[in-house]
Amino acid sequence: FLIPFLEITGVADYPLSLLEAMAIGKTIIATKVGGIPEILITGTNGVLIEPNDAIALAESSINLLESKEKAKRLGENASTTISENFRGDIVLKQLEEIYKEVTVNDSNY
Repeated sequence: FLIPFLEITGVADYPLSLLEAMAIGKTIIATKVGGIPEILITGTNGVLIEPNDAIALAESSINLLESKEKAKRLGENASTTISENFRGDIVLKQLEEIYKEVTVNDSNY
C-alpha cells in the first residue's frame, strides 16, 4: 500500500487510509510527513521514504515485491501495531484521560 503524501497537516496527521491498511496487514510504503513516522517504522512495520523521492519509492516497491517474506512480516507487524495502539477501547481510554486532565486544569482558573 503506497502513501506518497507530500505533506499532511491538521486532522489527517494519521491518515485513515494508513490506519486501515495497517489494520488489515497490508505492507506499507509511506512518506515521512505529518504523524506517519510516529506509527510507521522502517524495517519494523513498513517503509518510510522522503517526500518527492520517486527513486526511493520505486526501489522500496521493487524490494518488497522481490522479498515476499519481508513484505508479509512488515504487514503482520503493521496489523499488530494497530491492534496494540489504535483499538477503540484504547483510543477511548486515551481520550478520557485527556478530558480528565483538561477538566482538572480548567477548574484551576
